[in-house]
Amino acid sequence: MQSFNPLNTSAFDCRVVSSDGETVTLQMQVPCQFVDVIPALFTSLHGSFKLLSHRSKVAVAVARSRDPLEIAKRQEQARRFDAVVLAKYDSFILSGMTVRESLRATKNALNGSICTYSIELICRSAGRFSKRKNKNVLIISPDSKTSKDNKIKTF
Repeated sequence: MQSFNPLNTSAFDCRVVSSDGETVTLQMQVPCQFVDVIPALFTSLHGSFKLLSHRSKVAVAVARSRDPLEIAKRQEQARRFDAVVLAKYDSFILSGMTVRESLRATKNALNGSICTYSIELICRSAGRFSKRKNKNVLIISPDSKTSKDNKIKTF
């Protein structure tokens, strides 16, 4: 059996037949003894490149999750979304709806993009469900979650 020398141009020939921008058609000429090996080699390389692609996506996601600027951006987006949810919820409460009706109406107003339980958690963390002696007082705090900055509205 003769050894294969990839630098020998007479034994190994590869040409680009066509290309449409996304795919390339190659024409290969190899010795008969490598007909079974070449497809297995390409399959193995394809699997390796898929693995490398997946690992690079994971590495980028981990880097983004640790980046202070990305963290600050996500926190700001969450604060803005919470403010929108609380404003809608407060408007429904002030219109005379019950807590449960207001939660459902808030979900519907947000086109169902968030579940009622998540809206309830946002409202609870902002102190909307805290027990108050005066049931007619609504504490509204769109920007800050501290009780000092809360505005009191009566209805």
